[in-house]
Order: sequence, then structure tokens, then C-alpha cells
Amino acid sequence: MSIKVTQLFPASNSHAIEEGKPSVHTLQVPLAHSDLDQLLLAIQAEGLEDDQRSIWLAYPNLRVATEKLLAIYSLNWPLARDSERSMVIEAAIEGVREVKRSIQRNERSRSHVVAGYLRGLAMAAEDSAHLQAWGVHRNRPVEQWTLEQESFGDWVSRNDFQEVRFYEVSDVSRNEVEGTRMKVLCSIASTRDVGVVARYS
Repeated sequence: MSIKVTQLFPASNSHAIEEGKPSVHTLQVPLAHSDLDQLLLAIQAEGLEDDQRSIWLAYPNLRVATEKLLAIYSLNWPLARDSERSMVIEAAIEGVREVKRSIQRNERSRSHVVAGYLRGLAMAAEDSAHLQAWGVHRNRPVEQWTLEQESFGDWVSRNDFQEVRFYEVSDVSRNEVEGTRMKVLCSIASTRDVGVVARYS
């Protein structure tokens, strides 16, 4: 007995890189060291050190969320809109600024502060959905990093890549962006805090 399979949707390989497609950013391997002190220096350079310190002192859960985001991506992951800047640094800065904006609107409750800060960090996820990171061997992209794997830094360290190239993804759906945002939030924040973000966003 023969079985006929009808293909309902066209086959596609969204994870393949087109031959000759230019990368928007390249990292040399091994990656530059990435730690919390560097992140704090960048926040200080923006004049937000006192704000960041008071937020983390009052809400240690937000410091933990920042550290977890740093552990997932490292400071080496670039912004899609400006590949010379670190996505994690920009996300942490945006988190502090979101809290300041909430306070200026007289929204000072725990829920408002937590939701604002985590919204800022989630900006990173929205930005990261527009980039693909590929490990390169013999001048060919051979493996793509995804959020389902280990952290970005561990993935690079485990593999024998010559470099890592970042490629822009131009046709990202709203569902993919929102899914990435939620996946990151669930990885860095408690169930309660993720619920707060959903309620106050």
C-alpha cells in the first residue's frame, strides 16, 4: 500500500545563510572577557550609577535578572541597530531609565519599578531577534546559536570556531519577537516578576 503525502506549506530553511550575504558584525575567538564590572562602568559613564545602585539595593531580584541576561548573551552580543554597542549594556541602561520614567510619573510601587526595569531588559530580546549569530570555520558559517542552547559564551567556547559572524534578519515576525522577549524574561526573572511585567505592560 502506498501513502501519498501532500505538502500543505512550502518547505523553507529560515536558518540557512545565503551564499555571499554580508555580516553586520564579526567577533574574533576567543571572545573578549565579559563581566559585571564592565557593565557597571558603562552605566556609570551614562551618569546612572546612583540610580542603578539604589534600584539594585532595593530590588536585588533586578540585579539577579541583569546578571542572568549577561550570562545568556555576554557583553559581546551587539545591538542590531548599532553593532558597535553592546546589547546587554544598552538593555541595562534602558532598564534604569524606565524606572526613572516611572518615578517621574509618580509610579513608585514595587510592581511599577519591577515592570519598568524588566521592560528595559526585554528590549534586548526584541533587538536580538533581528540578529543571527553563526560560528565560522574555514571562512564558512557552520553553526547557528539559538536561545534553546547553552549561553552564547559557552557555545562559542565549546566549539572550534575561527570567528563568530552576526547576520541581520530582515523578515522577523511580530510573533518571533514577542516569543523571544517572553523566553528571555522567563529565563531571567521569577514567575511572579514575569507576571508583573505582563500585567503592567
